[in-house]
Amino acid sequence: MDSLQKQNGLSLIELMIALLLSAILLMGVLQIFDGNRRTQSLQESLARIQESGRMATDLLTKELRGAAFDGCVIKPSLMKNHTSPSISLFEGSMVDGADGVGVGLIIGDKTVEGGTDVLRVRGARDACAGMGRVDAANSGSNQLQLRGSCPGIAAGDYLMVANCRAGDITSVVSVAGSPPLLTTDHSFNATYGKEAQVFEPYVREYFISRADAGGLPGLFVSENGQPAEEIMPGVEDLQILFGRDAGNGDNIVDIWGGPPANLVESEQVAAIRFQLMVAASDRVGADAFSYRRLGETIETSAPDDGRLRKIYSVLTKLRNRGSR
Repeated sequence: MDSLQKQNGLSLIELMIALLLSAILLMGVLQIFDGNRRTQSLQESLARIQESGRMATDLLTKELRGAAFDGCVIKPSLMKNHTSPSISLFEGSMVDGADGVGVGLIIGDKTVEGGTDVLRVRGARDACAGMGRVDAANSGSNQLQLRGSCPGIAAGDYLMVANCRAGDITSVVSVAGSPPLLTTDHSFNATYGKEAQVFEPYVREYFISRADAGGLPGLFVSENGQPAEEIMPGVEDLQILFGRDAGNGDNIVDIWGGPPANLVESEQVAAIRFQLMVAASDRVGADAFSYRRLGETIETSAPDDGRLRKIYSVLTKLRNRGSR
């Protein structure tokens, strides 16, 4: 009986100490959970900007390597431009742009972000989109018979017909029949067969803008002056340096600078360096970010909004310019 009478419950002080210890342990667990959550958010944001940066750099690199493409005609002297006055849709200033644009520049239907650069690329693509090819066109004739279909070709379009030996640039007067028979405004300078292709020119402009006034910046493209499309969200800055071979034509860059000022400088462009700043869409408490733009000596500060950011820099050679 004496041992039973001596058994008592926890005192108030003991209970408070137990609660305090439990609270300390619980706080530790919560801190570990919060740390793991933040680490996971940072990793997800890093993975997203790495993927966006890789895709954006791959896209621009591929575009630049295809600039000035004109089939397999490797000598400009073999290309006959029949347009009058001579137009430079397939030749001339194939790569240029704008440096540090001011506020209010509109491309397509979008306003370019102030302080960013614009990249303008000209080239040629399959006018039949893989659905048709040349069947026959004789030298001295102004008719071109196609095989398959070319729904994108219409009267008034400028086209280039080329194989590895010659090329003709002309405009379409009429399209008749199926498969289509094209009548052009000038006779062809060479005979073309099934080895030849029909190309149409394009002009693409890459720039930084926003899908809407309150949205985040992204990389946009406008083709032939049409409404712009966002091709990579999260790209906040685009900076470009043009490398010109201003020496003896050895295809080695002598000068790095802004966009070419005229046709002569454009012909000298042999390589391009571009820089992208990519930001995550979510705020993860990242530190303030600053970086040095291409060609500048002072650092530029990005918005301090807790978003993770990363810089991508790429150097690429213009395959169809430096070898000509």
